[in-house]
Amino acid sequence: MSKLRLAGVIKESIVDGPGIRFVVFGQGCPHRCPGCQNPQTHDFSGGYDTTTERLLAEIRKNPMLKGITLSGGDPFVQPEAMAELAEEALKALGVEKKDAVFVGDSEVDVQTGLNAGLDVIAVSWGFRSREVVIEAGAKMIADDASELEKLILE
Repeated sequence: MSKLRLAGVIKESIVDGPGIRFVVFGQGCPHRCPGCQNPQTHDFSGGYDTTTERLLAEIRKNPMLKGITLSGGDPFVQPEAMAELAEEALKALGVEKKDAVFVGDSEVDVQTGLNAGLDVIAVSWGFRSREVVIEAGAKMIADDASELEKLILE
């Protein structure tokens, strides 16, 4: 199992995607996006260390969980560990890959989701513009949170 540097977790969230979700906030972000909701996650030396094994044990304890949300900081500054966590969490939750969706706001996010074989929804209000995520291969784009919710639930 892999090591992760986290800002924190929310064991049960109803605001970070459909259903009750386990939310993992990675620690560290180089982007410094204006209006970032989680600026406390930027410092790479902040947070605490844990392992994917510990997080998966917590996920397995809750039969009401419907999904996992990887947030940040930027989860992609720890790509191998976050990918491992996502794949193992899908298995633990009994979710097939075809039923998972990847949401991102940059060309890196779009390519990461596509490379993982997931459906990708790009949001137009984040790090990169609508044009950049389309050029990266995004087929679905949400312009606001209600549109994102609709696309996720389709």
